[in-house]
Amino acid sequence: MNKKIFTGVDFFKCMAALGVVAIHTRAPIFNVFGRLGVPFFAIISGMFFFSKYIYLDSKDKKKKYLFKYLKRIFLLYLTWQVIYIPFVIKNILYYKKNNYDLITFIWRFIFPGYGYSTSNHFIAGTNGWGVSWYLIALLMGLPLLCLLLKYINNMMFIGIISIGIEILYILNSGYFYITHFHIWGILAFPRIFIYLFIGLVISRNLNLVEQINIYKLIVILIIFMSLFFAENYFIYLHSGNIVSEEVITTVPTSTLVVLLSLKLNLNVDTLTLREFSIFLYTSQILFIFVLQHTIFKNNYVLTNYLEFFTVVLLAYLAMKLCFSLKDKFNIVVLNFKNKLATKLK
Repeated sequence: MNKKIFTGVDFFKCMAALGVVAIHTRAPIFNVFGRLGVPFFAIISGMFFFSKYIYLDSKDKKKKYLFKYLKRIFLLYLTWQVIYIPFVIKNILYYKKNNYDLITFIWRFIFPGYGYSTSNHFIAGTNGWGVSWYLIALLMGLPLLCLLLKYINNMMFIGIISIGIEILYILNSGYFYITHFHIWGILAFPRIFIYLFIGLVISRNLNLVEQINIYKLIVILIIFMSLFFAENYFIYLHSGNIVSEEVITTVPTSTLVVLLSLKLNLNVDTLTLREFSIFLYTSQILFIFVLQHTIFKNNYVLTNYLEFFTVVLLAYLAMKLCFSLKDKFNIVVLNFKNKLATKLK
């Protein structure tokens, strides 16, 4: 399992990162399917993590493996958090101007995904790069799932908890226009819990995945992708929101995408795709901020697409430059290449 190279996974990880960029650049159509990006990342992360974790034969080995995995994620987060310090300073000035208290600032730093306070007041994240919520969610969600496996170890019970949480997020996100239901942090670790659980289930049944007929899988995926788009469009017609974080078809559709990625064997440069998917996901806010304050100030369909492709191009060039400088001058501050490449192994 650990020695097998899943080229399809690396390809779809890159597609998932592109989808997330499409959301933030408001590129029509792309941004709808982009909502499958984070679920894909989370399922794959859970699958690769638990594919080794559940087969370790001692509590000590499991603990060491968990901490090693979390350390890798934290170092990736910390590296980029340093890069985003100017954005933190900007947010400090904003919060000071609007008389927000220090506790609120710290809370939104730890949980940067936007959300509402208990008073229903909109509060934005403060760490400078809201996309970091996913890394933070992994740091919290994986240990929690490991604890449940250790002390409960009942897959059905954990599955019911996961489904219950997902239902709450669907009511809070896609169908908020009906329910007007607020829950804490739409972009926080509970949201990815069901996807980590699905990754766990897949890791325990990889032999069954191998038996899936890829052609039937593709047909079913096309059907669910169509249903996913139709559901989002239906919500858009009734609420004006075309990119809901969670809808009913998000879980089954993203799971099918993961299964297809495991079945495909593509002739691609897996290392470059792996590196670029993580670099693009983590660096995108830098380029989007600059572009939306200079060239792409207006929100038009054409400019949104241009912004999307410009961000992708700039991120790729920046990645190549960073790795080139690191290799040529051995600059320690740029020594995060391996972390980017191995994060989702």
